Amino acid sequence: MRVTIEVSDAIIAQAAAAGMSPEAYAEQRIREHMAREAAAAQPKTEAEMRNFVDAMTRYSDSIPASPRGTYSREEIYSDRD
Repeated sequence: MRVTIEVSDAIIAQAAAAGMSPEAYAEQRIREHMAREAAAAQPKTEAEMRNFVDAMTRYSDSIPASPRGTYSREEIYSDRD
């Protein structure tokens, strides 16, 4: 694997601050990133989805209605054939 000088210098500095070798520090950071990615890919539970929907709709009652009502399908997709 090749990294730029700037990245290499940053890893060396961060590893030194953490009291680790650059190799061990880089490996740890990669493993942490992979674990976060894997966790994000997991299906959400019903409670997590409910919390997400509740958070997204928390202030929806304060959104003003469209002054002209609804939009037709043709208006929404007018840029497509």
